[in-house]
Amino acid sequence: MSSTTASVIAFAADDFLLRQRGELNARRLSYREQCDRLSAAADELAGAGEAPDLGDEQGFAEADSSSVERDRLLSLQAIARQRIEDIDSAVRRLDAGAYGACRTCRQAIPVARLEAVPEATQCVGCASGSILRRR
Repeated sequence: MSSTTASVIAFAADDFLLRQRGELNARRLSYREQCDRLSAAADELAGAGEAPDLGDEQGFAEADSSSVERDRLLSLQAIARQRIEDIDSAVRRLDAGAYGACRTCRQAIPVARLEAVPEATQCVGCASGSILRRR
């Protein structure tokens, strides 16, 4: 393995890391497109709801539902942006040779988990513990 593709996953071959990089890049592109679509839809709703006829009860109700829908779209966009940040972080770990190490226990994250969630930062055990501690 070269120094730029070395990983804490000692048994991971360069082709696995290259596939992971390709998957991360594909997911990033998908989330970027989703952000753009959500932003356009939220902007459209904002433009449509700028001048409701507040004297008309139906116009006021429409403005309110448009506002709720716009907030929903912006929340989804924030989630997609967070996923992009997670993916960018995973690519940086790949570049640094630290890809696949659990941030909590420092053990190798199983390949099957990385294939399912390429941007994973924790092994299943530590991730499960984090969820239980939050409850």
